[in-house]
Amino acid sequence: MSESEEESSSSADWPVNEEWLLAVLKEHHNELPCPSAITIVNFTVRPGCDAGESVLSDILAVVVKYRLVKDSNAEVFSLSFIVKLLPQDPFSRFFVTEAQFDLREIKFYTQIVPDLETFQSQHIEGAPIKLPIPKCYF
Repeated sequence: MSESEEESSSSADWPVNEEWLLAVLKEHHNELPCPSAITIVNFTVRPGCDAGESVLSDILAVVVKYRLVKDSNAEVFSLSFIVKLLPQDPFSRFFVTEAQFDLREIKFYTQIVPDLETFQSQHIEGAPIKLPIPKCYF
């Protein structure tokens, strides 16, 4: 087991593992004809913020290095991203799910942002306005 695998699996509360990362990367590279064209080289997972800074979610910082084979050419990429999870604390989890904060955020990234981008491309001429919104990978 490599150092990054040890670090990434040190907490049972962190669902980030190689299988999960492959699913995220396959979705990110969904234009690839062959899903086995992605292999994980290594990855690290660590807390994404200090304890007590986030009440409505548990935040993880993930860095993954992976190999992508496309048209017989292999390239190595690195991707850094944030994973937001429901809070582990039962009271906070109840509060978030009862108020549907989690579903609202998911809807924002999967429906509202694409609608804004479509609207912009159809109604605004010239260079698109870069919206200061993080990319949602999965």
